[in-house]
Amino acid sequence: MDTPSALSVVPPLLALGLAVGTRNVLVSLSAGVFVGIAIHADFNPFAGLLDMVDKGLFAQLADLPHAKVIIIIAVIGGFVNLLDRSGGLAAFARRITRVVDSPAKAQLSVWLMGISIFFTDSGNSLILGPMFRPIFDGLRLCREKLAFIIDSTSSPVCVLVPFISWGVYVMSLMGESFTKLGLEEQPLGTFLKMLPFQLYPILAIATVPLLAFTGREWGPMARAQRRAENEPAPQLDSADEQRAGDEEAGDPASDAESGHEPRQASGRAIVLPMATMLLVLAAMFTQFLVRLGELPAAAIQVSLVLAYLAGAVVCALILSREKVFSFSESLQTFIAGMGKMALIVVILLLAWSLGDVCELLGTGKYVATLFDGLLQPGLLPATIFVLGAVVSLSTGSAWGTFALLMPIGIPMAHQLDAPLLVTIAAVLSGGMFGDHCSPVSDTTVLSSMSSGCAHADHVSTQLGYAAVTGSTALIGFLIAGFTGWWFTVLLVLVLQLGISLAVARIFGVPIGSASPAP
Repeated sequence: MDTPSALSVVPPLLALGLAVGTRNVLVSLSAGVFVGIAIHADFNPFAGLLDMVDKGLFAQLADLPHAKVIIIIAVIGGFVNLLDRSGGLAAFARRITRVVDSPAKAQLSVWLMGISIFFTDSGNSLILGPMFRPIFDGLRLCREKLAFIIDSTSSPVCVLVPFISWGVYVMSLMGESFTKLGLEEQPLGTFLKMLPFQLYPILAIATVPLLAFTGREWGPMARAQRRAENEPAPQLDSADEQRAGDEEAGDPASDAESGHEPRQASGRAIVLPMATMLLVLAAMFTQFLVRLGELPAAAIQVSLVLAYLAGAVVCALILSREKVFSFSESLQTFIAGMGKMALIVVILLLAWSLGDVCELLGTGKYVATLFDGLLQPGLLPATIFVLGAVVSLSTGSAWGTFALLMPIGIPMAHQLDAPLLVTIAAVLSGGMFGDHCSPVSDTTVLSSMSSGCAHADHVSTQLGYAAVTGSTALIGFLIAGFTGWWFTVLLVLVLQLGISLAVARIFGVPIGSASPAP
């Protein structure tokens, strides 16, 4: 297909439509890839099916840069699972809770701990919920607020960090699109330059202390707070308990399967492995910069693997010394964590395949031609942000949204001469906004379950706060889309501060000054 036609937009539109309708990213991406390859094969479904496996999945696995990304994600998954299962996170969090004696301190402590556990979006929910729930109950703070803070410091923090699985995943999607367009942009450099434009995650994180300092709640959160001040703490229903159990189950090294109570490591099992990982990463980066004068993608990938492996070895040695896990059990746990990345790897393979299909069909060129003169380049980031929010809200998957929209947004920005950094950030921010509001998002479910509040209550109380943050981010993308100003983030932070204070003052009710329970 030398000249792009209207058929070139069928695969991505089909994938997006199915994602919204079925809420299943795997089915959506698979259908998009299959239909696209069948179109390229002159509408031969049998040839399309064969090529989907052979020239799609197999080809992506055989590609060296893709294989490196898969290995990095697997190693990070093993490292994070080892930290999660060790109990060191809980020990570290317990030390923080000793100084909490007021509603503001309680909220800020959860916020700081959520940011510090930046390497896992699910880990911070499973640790911080049970850890801070008694404190919030004692201070008569509603559990819905605990769930909101946990949800605001899980994936919004992770998406800002380049050297964890979130960052590696995003950079792999960016790098794939850059290669197809013949751009010489380095994914890491682009990721770092894009950070100021990640408006929704930054605003979501910043909103928590703003609300804590006002000492007020509004909307459904205010009603939940009044309940917490006047009624006993809510209990999970049986369905919610089952869902919470399902989320926590799942690896061969789990204590539930081995038939004994969870064993707890000291805080050193977190601090020392993390310090080792960061030191090795810094040393490797420094060595490559001194030797090569630059930091190429291959050097970054090697550094990440070695750094996380070094951190895992240190963690395993500490766990063995403290008799938490034997070295063999640590290895089992590490491998189980690698296995938990399987779904991410499959999504990546399908996303890469869909990108190849769109390139073959000329989707980016056709869409750019279609919108030429109809969509101003400056409006593209805001448009992508809204589209990403809708897809992520429907699917509950920020990662799936990134995979669907990155191969569309980057070529469109290139063809329309729209600001590339702002457009990429809009993909991520839109995915995060929808994920934050979605009742079917895994992080939303984990936040409510671990905090001990009804899932529907968490979604309804969080929605108002997220909507204000999302609206502010949309204004920011309109500004940045036309100006490209990196300090747009400062403007929207000031705007968010003003809106938060005004809404809290006009519609908010003060949090009761209850004393901690004895």
